[in-house]
Amino acid sequence: MTAAAVPSGGPGGPGDLGPMETIGGRGKPSRASAKGNRPKLSAGSAWSTWQSEGSVAARDEFLPNIASWSQGTAAQLLRQAWPVDSKRPTVMAVEARLHHHLGVIAKGEPTTYLDALETARQAVIDELKRARLEVDPDR
Repeated sequence: MTAAAVPSGGPGGPGDLGPMETIGGRGKPSRASAKGNRPKLSAGSAWSTWQSEGSVAARDEFLPNIASWSQGTAAQLLRQAWPVDSKRPTVMAVEARLHHHLGVIAKGEPTTYLDALETARQAVIDELKRARLEVDPDR
């Protein structure tokens, strides 16, 4: 062997490659194990559960399924330039409004989650149109 191929003598002697990082060792249990290893529901199933139960737990099961939709939709809806004298909401505020409207829809007539997403999106578009017309009193 050439000198480059021979392991160097580390703290533990010849052949010791040094400390190894442990992956997946002891620590906080993952969310899945904290829930009793219950499999994650699909968005459609989670939506149906939220509509039928109306519980916070059911909502909390559904919203992570649509997190990328919420974030992307909020960012998309805020792309348009805002008038200088109006107060532009944050992406988080728009996401909160989307979630609010989904909660209202969940309490209403049964619908698919895809229809609910579109209805919530349109409701927030309407809110943002009105917000663009309002003058920010702090300006």
